[in-house]
Amino acid sequence: MRLVTDQGPEHLSESGVGWSLLDTLAVVRNSPARSLELGINALRQGGGDGLIVAVLGAVDPEEARELAKVRHGGATGVAVLLDVEGWEAREYGSADRRQAVEAVLAGSGWRIVTLPAGTSLATVWPSAGVKTRFAVGGAA
Repeated sequence: MRLVTDQGPEHLSESGVGWSLLDTLAVVRNSPARSLELGINALRQGGGDGLIVAVLGAVDPEEARELAKVRHGGATGVAVLLDVEGWEAREYGSADRRQAVEAVLAGSGWRIVTLPAGTSLATVWPSAGVKTRFAVGGAA
């Protein structure tokens, strides 16, 4: 099991990997980085044969194309797209851009889950298990 952020791999202790992952996730903060390049490069360096879960904020279609290439073979890719336009009053991106990102990832076999503002991940997560090409916002 690996945890990779936009800054690259995060160290997980060898003992109690599950607890280490939860501890690390509990302190992950918003990143000032405006690129996924380091994280995508880290994903390309080994692993990637199992489940890949990407939690994404404002991503452009070009970054989505690079991320889409990381999923290969029998790996399952799930993209949780945060509805950043709805999270804060500031405009982070457009709905058109989010739809383009969804199309790029879904076209590469990723399962898509949109997480609207004020909605818990637990509410929409079941749609990630649906083997349809494009599962958005909890609907299959």
